[in-house]
Amino acid sequence: MSSSNETTETTETGSTAKAAKAPKAPKAAASKTVKAPKAETAATASKATKAPAKTAKAPKTAAGSATDAVATAAKAPKAHKAAPAAKAAKPAKAAKAAAGAEAAPACPCGTGQSLAECCGPILAGKSQAPTAEALMRSRYSAYATGDIAYLRRSLDTRWQKDFDEQATLEWSKNATWQGLSIVETKAGGPADDEGIVEFIAAFNMDGQDQKIRERAQFKKQDGVWFYVDGKVKSTQETVVSGPKVGRNDPCPCGSGKKFKKCCA
Repeated sequence: MSSSNETTETTETGSTAKAAKAPKAPKAAASKTVKAPKAETAATASKATKAPAKTAKAPKTAAGSATDAVATAAKAPKAHKAAPAAKAAKPAKAAKAAAGAEAAPACPCGTGQSLAECCGPILAGKSQAPTAEALMRSRYSAYATGDIAYLRRSLDTRWQKDFDEQATLEWSKNATWQGLSIVETKAGGPADDEGIVEFIAAFNMDGQDQKIRERAQFKKQDGVWFYVDGKVKSTQETVVSGPKVGRNDPCPCGSGKKFKKCCA
C-alpha cells in the first residue's frame, strides 16, 4: 500500500510537474505572438517612416521650384530696369543737344544756320569761303561780331595798307547789325576767279535804322576770295536813311577805306 501510495504520489507529482511545465508552451506562443506584432510594427513603422520621407522630398522639390521661380523673377526686373535706363539716356542726350542748339548764336549773315555752322569757321581761318557770296556774308558777320582782323585779311591786298582799323572798329561796335539780304550774284562760283554780289546791309546807328545797297566786286587769288571794292547804288536804288556819311567816315560799302577814297 505504501508503494502504491508512493507510486500514486509519484504519478501525481509527475503530473503536477508536467502541469507546471505545460504553461511554458503558452509562454512560447506568447513570445511568438509578441514577436509577430514587433515585426509588423517594425514593418509598419518602416513603411510609415519611408512614406513621410517621400512626402518630405516632394515639398523640397516644390520649395526648390519656388526658389528658382523667385530667383528668376528677381532677375527679370533687372532687365526691365536696364531698358528704361537706356531709354532715359536718349532723352538726356536729346535735351543736351537741344540746350546746345539754343545756346549756339545764329549767324548774323542771315542763312538761318548757327555762326559755328556758317561763317564762324571762315572767320577763324579754319576754312575758306567757297564763293564770292560766302565771302560777302562772312564780311558782314565780321562787322556784326567785331572781327576787324578778318575784315583786313579778306580785303584785296592792294587796299590793306589804307585800311582804317580804328574807325572800322568804332563803326562795328556802335552799329546794331540787323540783317543782310543778297539781291543778285553774278559769277563768283567755286570755279570762277571773279564775281559780283549785290546786297543790302541793314543796321541801326545812333538810334536810326539805315540800309546800304551796294554792288561789290570780288576776286580769287591762289584759290582764296578777296573783296576788291564796291559801288553804292544811286539814291533812287540805294535804301539809305539817316545821317549823311562824312567824307572821312568809313565807307558804307565795307571796304574799310574812308568814304572820300572809296565810294564818294
